[in-house]
Amino acid sequence: MRRPGLGVLQERDFRLLFTGQAVSQLGDSITPVALAFAILDLTGRAADLGYVFAARSVPLVGFLLVGGVFADRLPRRVVMIGADLIRLATQATTAVLLISGHARIWEIAALQALHGMATAFFNPAATGLTPQVVSAERLQDANGLRGLSMSASGIAGPAISAALVAGVGAGWALGADSVTFLVSAVCLAMLKLPAHAKLPPQSFVRDLLDGWTEFASRSWVWVIVVCAAMGNGFSGTFFILGAAISKADLGGPGAWALILASFSVGGLIGGVTVMRIRPHRPLVAACIAVVPWSIPPAMLALRAPSWRSPPSHLSRARA
Repeated sequence: MRRPGLGVLQERDFRLLFTGQAVSQLGDSITPVALAFAILDLTGRAADLGYVFAARSVPLVGFLLVGGVFADRLPRRVVMIGADLIRLATQATTAVLLISGHARIWEIAALQALHGMATAFFNPAATGLTPQVVSAERLQDANGLRGLSMSASGIAGPAISAALVAGVGAGWALGADSVTFLVSAVCLAMLKLPAHAKLPPQSFVRDLLDGWTEFASRSWVWVIVVCAAMGNGFSGTFFILGAAISKADLGGPGAWALILASFSVGGLIGGVTVMRIRPHRPLVAACIAVVPWSIPPAMLALRAPSWRSPPSHLSRARA
């Protein structure tokens, strides 16, 4: 299969969109390590970390359909810029609270809930924007380049975050993340997009019901979504307990960053593999491919060391 070409970056609007989203994705990859260690440093309780991550995730899932309706009814760029500005404010405020030493768990949880809600509006709007800023013959190259950028961000982001957390503190790492949303908003504002096509007048509730009907009528869609929701729910325990165990026994933010970056390395390898292999039943193959997800939690339960972690007795002494 033809490799993603860089020629697509010659198109001005895609170059702006790609730049803004690449920077924003890097910031998103900084957050998991920084936020986890901010909470653990603040209270030392994995339960508090779970509360904050739940506060961030529940609005993201709960408002996704609502965000999709707004993305269809309003200009996508307006929705995305608004979401970016809200996420800029939430991450910047979280950073200020942490740096000033006045942060409390309920404040961080409330801010992250707003962040998750804004992301629920941003993601559906972003899905349909790429075809509007790139020529049809380069759309595959554009999507391939975005995929590679996401994997690269997932590798670089945790390393940057670990360095910032260890060097200047988690608050400054979240502050760096907030700046990436400003970059994204500026790039979006500079796009030259075609006029927004207005849909026929219809009530907000009617839009939601129509979307739900289309979703429920396709069994393969809702089965995959239910399975993915269950998988994400269970994997959430890994990301919460993994951070806590990394802090206590594996060497701190560097070890957790290494573990998170490893997932992105695997994703990059998987992405290249998918480009070369076309299974006859792709959804079945995808479901089988997630079975190895059971290995990381099992290794965590068995207290397996990270590649670069110090001896456990030294980690406990420092903790």
